[in-house]
Amino acid sequence: TTTAAARNPIQSFDSVAFSDDELLRGKKQCRGQSRRVTVASVVGNVLEWYDFGVFAFLAPQIGFLFFPKTSDTAQIINALVVFGGAFVVRPFGGVVFGHIGDVYGRKKALLLSVAMMAASTFTMGCLPTYDQIGVGATFLLAALRIIQGLSVGGELVGSIIYTVESAPPGRQVVIG
Repeated sequence: TTTAAARNPIQSFDSVAFSDDELLRGKKQCRGQSRRVTVASVVGNVLEWYDFGVFAFLAPQIGFLFFPKTSDTAQIINALVVFGGAFVVRPFGGVVFGHIGDVYGRKKALLLSVAMMAASTFTMGCLPTYDQIGVGATFLLAALRIIQGLSVGGELVGSIIYTVESAPPGRQVVIG
């Protein structure tokens, strides 16, 4: 004769008994992991949005360095247009990194998004100015801002989903 657990593999764990200490230790580990994931998500988002804020704050200097010397107002407007371009591509970042997260895992998608943000930010700091290479500086700046927009869109959505998925059972709604 076969038991119910042997016939139904989904219920095969019902017959396994855990002590109260083992259950408590598992809950504590799950809470600890959930806290680490939540803190990492918050820190990642804060740093990425800090970068966006710094770009907006420094728009006059960025306009002066990366756009033609026509007028101060035109330079600031051009810098803010590049700033806004990152917001336009943000939803596409959510779609692209959402797909990457579904196929390859949330953690890999988040690491890729953070790496793209860090690499584009570092590269932006190394860019030559308009006076040095002309309009190429403007195009490079715009391309790097597009990459930053994609990565912040993916990081925001991905970190929220990863945080909720890493939450202890029954706490996903509270954490999400």
